[in-house]
This record gives sequence, C-alpha cells and structure tokens, in this order.
Amino acid sequence: PGWHGWIHHRVDTPPSSESYKAREWQKPHRANLTGTPGAYRPQGSILTNQHRPQVTGDYDAWTPGS
Repeated sequence: PGWHGWIHHRVDTPPSSESYKAREWQKPHRANLTGTPGAYRPQGSILTNQHRPQVTGDYDAWTPGS
C-alpha cells in the first residue's frame, strides 16, 4: 500500500525514504510458495507422495443408465 500511495500521488514520501516500523499486531511477511516445493499440498493431492484417503461409503458414483 505504501508504493501504491506514492505512485498515485496520495503521499509525498516514497516508502524507501520512510522509517517504517511494523505495529505489534502485524504479522511478519511470508512469501507466496505457490509453484515451489514448499507450496501447500493437502492430503490426497496428486502432487504429494501420500495416498488418497479411503472412501467412507457415503457417496455412490454415477453410472450411465441408472
């Protein structure tokens, strides 16, 4: 948001010239790991080496003509 404000002439000082201090309630930045080996992959994803959870029996697959 700092750069956006400076680019759109809402503030006069660019963020690189400010002495910014994060507030105590702000979380530290975490990089977006999408597309990397560190990306989130839920259980059963085809991109993990885990096996898909067994079907619980509460679902009947559709078959043509039934």
